[in-house]
Amino acid sequence: MNKMYRNFFLTFIFLMLVSCTDHKPEVAIKPICIEGQSACVVEALQSQIQLTFNQQRLVAETPFIMRIDSNNNDEIIKVQGYMEGENMYMGKIPLIFIANSKGYYEAQGFVGSCGYKDMQWRIWITITDKHERSETLSITVPSYLH
Repeated sequence: MNKMYRNFFLTFIFLMLVSCTDHKPEVAIKPICIEGQSACVVEALQSQIQLTFNQQRLVAETPFIMRIDSNNNDEIIKVQGYMEGENMYMGKIPLIFIANSKGYYEAQGFVGSCGYKDMQWRIWITITDKHERSETLSITVPSYLH
């Protein structure tokens, strides 16, 4: 009997915590070029590479999705990348790109908070095509505290 009451109590507490938390579904937006982004489209491996985000701006300690799309998606076989702070050293933040069934690559990112009201980040992307040619490109994007 004691075990049954304990399980009931734990389940009750869990349900109370879940129901009391403020769950706001994230509104997905069409991938866009964010304000302050140094380039939205770049040339690499004789292709137009589009670099877009799922948010209008990057906010510190808030996850975001970055998308790499090309006019030759079937040529690209691998995308690797990382971010690093421009204003101050914040380490290298890896971006793990995963191929989508539609041919583009996406990575989830997350930037840390620092003392700057707006922080500049450099994103380094290395793209490899099916001919084993690679090219590295970079863009800068701002992030904000709020």
